[in-house]
Amino acid sequence: MSLRVGQAVARVGTRSDDFNLETEVLPRVDAEVAARNIERVRRSSGERWSVAEQVVEPAADDGVAAPEPLL
Repeated sequence: MSLRVGQAVARVGTRSDDFNLETEVLPRVDAEVAARNIERVRRSSGERWSVAEQVVEPAADDGVAAPEPLL
């Protein structure tokens, strides 16, 4: 299937539950504005979802060896 820019096929559930959708092209944003927006989103996400390293590190050291990576 060949799709143009802005087109997609989405599926929710089973194979018979797919549909086409089309998006609009967003307007260009000044590089400085974009950089500020990125920083604001990262800061907000960190405030909401991050966990202090002091909390994560002890949980990671539970005495169980990490599995070997699959190659």
